[in-house]
Amino acid sequence: RLWGRYIGGNGTETAYAIEAGAPNSVLIAGVTTSTAGIATTGAYQAAHGGGTHDGMLVMLDGSGARVWGTYAGGGASDYLYDASMNSNAQIAVCGTTTGSAGLASTGVFQTAYGGGSGDAVLWLFGASGNRIWSSYYGGAAEDLGLGVCLNAGGTVYLTGATHSVS
Repeated sequence: RLWGRYIGGNGTETAYAIEAGAPNSVLIAGVTTSTAGIATTGAYQAAHGGGTHDGMLVMLDGSGARVWGTYAGGGASDYLYDASMNSNAQIAVCGTTTGSAGLASTGVFQTAYGGGSGDAVLWLFGASGNRIWSSYYGGAAEDLGLGVCLNAGGTVYLTGATHSVS
């Protein structure tokens, strides 16, 4: 083992995805109940969103030191299930939310929560953890964002499960 470290705060964390990237970095995505200890100064979302669970995204360097960390979520339950990083250090992250406000940016595919018991959600971040955009994906039933792939050109592919018919 070259190194190991804990990631977390004053609650419970579950890491669902890990991605190795260049230059010599490690990205971890998952879910947290912690209200402290996740986000770093200047993070996209410096505070827990207020729901029971928030997504968490943490970038580590090659020695395991935290480069940056951010919450990703609103006032409901938010989970990050997968992450992908391309050679330009862009980061795509997908998951699921039960929150109906505050996650989507303007001008994206779906700016409003679709309803039901959950929507898939997709974020694109820059190398320093800044949000480039984020979008809901879902209809009137449960929709889950479970897998994401980001190519070198910046195209994002999302996979998951849906119970919505439109």
